[in-house]
Amino acid sequence: WNKQLNDFNVTGFLRGEYYHNFEQEMSMNTNGGLIVPGQYFINNSKNTPSYSGKISGEKTILSIAGQLSLSWKDQIFFDVTGRNDWSSAMVYADGTGNFSFFYPSVSASVMLDKILNLQEKAPWFTFFKLRGSWANVGRDTDPYALDQYYTSTVFPGGFRPGATIPDPNICPENVATWEVGLEAKFLDNRIGADVALYQSDVTNQIYDVTNDYMSGAKYYTENIGLIRNKGIELAFTFVPVRTKD
Repeated sequence: WNKQLNDFNVTGFLRGEYYHNFEQEMSMNTNGGLIVPGQYFINNSKNTPSYSGKISGEKTILSIAGQLSLSWKDQIFFDVTGRNDWSSAMVYADGTGNFSFFYPSVSASVMLDKILNLQEKAPWFTFFKLRGSWANVGRDTDPYALDQYYTSTVFPGGFRPGATIPDPNICPENVATWEVGLEAKFLDNRIGADVALYQSDVTNQIYDVTNDYMSGAKYYTENIGLIRNKGIELAFTFVPVRTKD
């Protein structure tokens, strides 16, 4: 959708997405060495070849995403986005789970050089922009990570739990990021500078925590911790030579 309303321009979109991934592994191996040395093919195995196969993972994600953008005289810009995912990897065997998660974002930028008429006041000033953004991103996990399963044993005969036990109330991982920045260019874009402040917080990480093995499982899958990255980014550009070609 694209609509011009006097000095304003409004654009947007709404879309749906379907993602499906299936992984299956199969392998064959010689057993006991080769009948004829140096001839590497399965039927050259001294003993009956061994075979193995497994379904490594199958995952489906359904999504709806949308964006709305607003600009004024190509000088001020504002964007809003939203997305909702439904992931099969976040569904427990009984059909429950936090498998639906929504994450939005907003961003804005102001062309200060146009609003302040900097090129008329200072011709050597080519470009000057102030920007800011905040984004939220959700993330699921690997297929079957939330399933409780058992493995058969030869001695003593029976079944034992798998290596991990999942938390029955796991939430999707989340990354929240904000950034503010200032960009300037001078002398017909020959010299440029960009400075940005940012912070990124990762929460609800899905992680296998070491568990008391007396419980029958070595790990416990749960949401843990907070990882924060923050800093300042500086960038400078310089074009020393510019010819006609």
